[in-house]
This record gives sequence, structure tokens and C-alpha cells, in this order.
Amino acid sequence: MPGQDYIECSSFTFSAGSKIKDLPVKEFSNMGMDAPPTDHVAGSGKNGEKTYQPKPTPVKPQNPTIVLAGCKDKSAYTWFNKVNPPTGKNPDWKGQLEDAKITAYADGKPVMEWQIKQCYPCKYSVSSMTSAGGELICETIELVAQEVTREQ
Repeated sequence: MPGQDYIECSSFTFSAGSKIKDLPVKEFSNMGMDAPPTDHVAGSGKNGEKTYQPKPTPVKPQNPTIVLAGCKDKSAYTWFNKVNPPTGKNPDWKGQLEDAKITAYADGKPVMEWQIKQCYPCKYSVSSMTSAGGELICETIELVAQEVTREQ
């Protein structure tokens, strides 16, 4: 479109409250909301035919998945472990809710930002590796969120 500014981002970061600060992101997905329509019967006609009027349902966020580029910071793992303790102790997931964000950068300046409201990690994994070496080690974290918004 004439006059439309297209954004090409060269890097991304992920932050989550005070727990995670500006970790480098390799990729992210499932950043969105869904409001599937109902199969609502609106009434019937004079011959008993049903009439339908689909209506929106409450918005439900998808589970954002963030692939963190390998770095020495282990804050994503620590956060996951506090919410989902491996020992079977009672998890403190309510105390671990955070507002998180993904920020996209072009030429070193923030150009887009998504807020992930009141989220916690529900899945953590590490990329496959081989002894041949040379590949980037990545951590993947999946979040459960109350809401996803685009701020910038």
C-alpha cells in the first residue's frame, strides 16, 4: 500500500516482571487471542425452522511460546521451577504471576511490543544438541496468559 511503513525486525527480547530482563529471543509463536463463535439458536420460524445467529464468546489467549537464544542467564528455568516444583510440593503459581513482554527491535530501536498479562510458565524444554557442535543452544518456555495485547 502506498504510504504504508513495513517493519523488518532484526532482534527480539523477552522480559517477565522482575524475574526475567531482556533475554534474547530466537523466535516466538502463538502470540494471540481467540474468540470462537457460538452455535447459538436465535429462534424458529413459523414452520419450525431454526434460525442461527453466531455470537462471539469470551476472548481466550493462546499459549505464547518463546524460544530463548542460548545465554548463561537461567532465570526462565528458575521461574518455571518455582511454578512447577519437581519435588511435588505445592506450587506457588499465583505468587509467580508476571506481566511479560516481547519487544521487537529494528536498527537497535524498539518498534513493536506485545504484553502478556498475568502469565506463568507451563512448559520448559531445551533444544536438541549434538557433539558435532556449532549450533545455538535454545530454551523454550510456554506461557499461560490472562491476556495478550499489542502495545506498540
